[in-house]
Amino acid sequence: MKQHVRAFAVGLLTSGILLLAIYIFGNNSSGNLEDMDPEELISTLENHGYAVLTQDEYIAYSVNQETSDENDSEAKEDSEAANDSDENKDEDSNDEKSSENENSDDNDSESSEDEESDVIDVEVTLENGMPPSNISDSLEEAGIIDDAREFNDYLEDNDLSGSVKPGTYKVDSEMSFSEIAEIITTYTD
Repeated sequence: MKQHVRAFAVGLLTSGILLLAIYIFGNNSSGNLEDMDPEELISTLENHGYAVLTQDEYIAYSVNQETSDENDSEAKEDSEAANDSDENKDEDSNDEKSSENENSDDNDSESSEDEESDVIDVEVTLENGMPPSNISDSLEEAGIIDDAREFNDYLEDNDLSGSVKPGTYKVDSEMSFSEIAEIITTYTD
């Protein structure tokens, strides 16, 4: 019994010494990041597909991103205002005509305009690796769906949350959950 314990102890001691020698004399290629040259770090990151920005470049990029988002929302508001003024011009020209048939046509056109304005058409761009919760949130913000959580539950219940394909899709507010899910899980360019 003593020989077995001694052999085990010698084995542990030997492996400990080997590990210590490897640690001390081994290749320290990973080293400390602070010891590495910044140019070497940048080239290594770029070789692995990363983009390296200075702090000033990052700030300028994020400010430009916010500005473009604001410009997009302002342009959208301007186009909506232009559409409203065009509708008012159409209504004024229809009011100038005096006929009972035309009055009934005006009522029909107004109801069809109301129906058209209730439908929201949006192009949704889904990026590779985008989680379904972000997709649902963006659809809710666009007014396509009423509740993002319900759409997430629908995708999970039907095992579709992992089947969402990256791309740009046209959806509207009249579509059901199943129609939207069918569109975003089918690959298109």
